[in-house]
Amino acid sequence: MKKLIIFLLIVFINLFYSCNDDIKIDESIPDSRSFYMGFTGFPYDLSLESVDTVFREVVILGDIYLNHFDKGIPWDESLKDELPEFVKNDLVRKSDIPGHKLFQTIAITSTTREDLANYWSADGEDLPLPDKWNSKSFDDPEVIKAYLNFCRNVIEYAKPDYFAFAIEINASFKRNTTKWHSYLNFADTVYHTLKKEFPDIPILQTMQDQSFNKSKKELLDLSRELLPYTDMIAVSTYPYWQYKYPKRNAEVKNISQDWLYEMRDLDPDKPFAISETGYIAEDLIMDTIGVYIKGTEESQKDYTQLMFNRLNEMGAKFVCWFVYRDYDMLYEKFSNPPFIFKVWKDTGIKDGDGKRRKSYYNWEKWKELPVK
Repeated sequence: MKKLIIFLLIVFINLFYSCNDDIKIDESIPDSRSFYMGFTGFPYDLSLESVDTVFREVVILGDIYLNHFDKGIPWDESLKDELPEFVKNDLVRKSDIPGHKLFQTIAITSTTREDLANYWSADGEDLPLPDKWNSKSFDDPEVIKAYLNFCRNVIEYAKPDYFAFAIEINASFKRNTTKWHSYLNFADTVYHTLKKEFPDIPILQTMQDQSFNKSKKELLDLSRELLPYTDMIAVSTYPYWQYKYPKRNAEVKNISQDWLYEMRDLDPDKPFAISETGYIAEDLIMDTIGVYIKGTEESQKDYTQLMFNRLNEMGAKFVCWFVYRDYDMLYEKFSNPPFIFKVWKDTGIKDGDGKRRKSYYNWEKWKELPVK
């Protein structure tokens, strides 16, 4: 019995140190990086000054820019093959950011990630769908026609280097459902049409690395069905919040050891990228759903280092960070902000007052490296 206890103790110690070796952060800076790095232009306040300041600073601090459309689709206008002025006003063109890569994403789904995107019009964003569109499926011929027109017009106007026609598309769908098969039919047509028309641009769909309504196996199985309709595996990842563990510490040592690898391994032959990410530098507390996550500036800096090292090891193409600066001022403008708006509020590499965090300086070091 004593020999068995000693044996189990040795096994436990070996496992303990093995795990710690796996998550140890290499603080060294390499000679080069494989990936472009950049941000969205999400503002920290409800002002033109905020929009202009963020855009100017993220262009300096990055070499790729993410223009993220998750606000609905101008369905009526797109069916008539029109690109409205209110859309053009929100587009960043390749010519606006000389020397940079441009990544344009568009969400075909609403924020539920399993229903058709809402309506974007001159009257506002994310409006209820007009009656004509309200009952249509993803593979409805008019939906496909309007969406292809919209994607085509955006690509021709903005000239992106990478284009995603769907955002976090694996997050909420369930396999073997009518809605899922309808979406796959849609993706088949849209992907192959855009690929034929724009053969030199990677056409992709972005995916999440976790899901509220599926196990990890279910998520990966569903994600595999998307692989024929994407040129890259581009992942949306915010590992400080693990959905299974709403009360936790966001120290990097608590990130899964197979983080990013399990998504990359869906098809190692496809180029890999992080389509969006971020990490809290302050506590995330959402009482209504029981979320209590301890965040610190140090953990955020450690996350950037872990992420950059892993992306370099994987030969990744790019990473886009959301958000550049904490949007405390914007958040406080709302009398009753949706609880989900709090999730990314403190992920900036600058805090709400515009002060640089430790992660900012680490980002600068990596940005100075040549891309090879």
